[in-house]
Amino acid sequence: MADHTDTRGGVDQKAGVEAVVEPIKAIGGLIGFGVGFLAAHRSGADLTSSAMHGLLGAVLLWIVAWFLAVYLVREMMAGHIEEQRRMYNERVEAMRARAQGGAAPSATQGLPTSVPRAQLGPPGS
Repeated sequence: MADHTDTRGGVDQKAGVEAVVEPIKAIGGLIGFGVGFLAAHRSGADLTSSAMHGLLGAVLLWIVAWFLAVYLVREMMAGHIEEQRRMYNERVEAMRARAQGGAAPSATQGLPTSVPRAQLGPPGS
């Protein structure tokens, strides 16, 4: 049988999400370490204790940054879906208006098909 490979050449969804989430997590960890380290060091802790507080701050802020990054990606996806839905509805309304202005074709003739949902399996299955 023919090999069904994806030849679109674009970025897959996982890589796109990682490109947004990973830098936010990294920055969150660095800021968390800095805040924890400086707070402990300025309150008189020794270097080891300050480093431990920095690591604890990094872990805590890394988790918070991960949550916020995932929330941000989710909101971006929802906004994109709404934009696509709005554009599709505008196209449907324009075609319906053209169909009613012309020679009485059936109500569904010439209307675009709905946008296909993503497949959960590998391409071509």
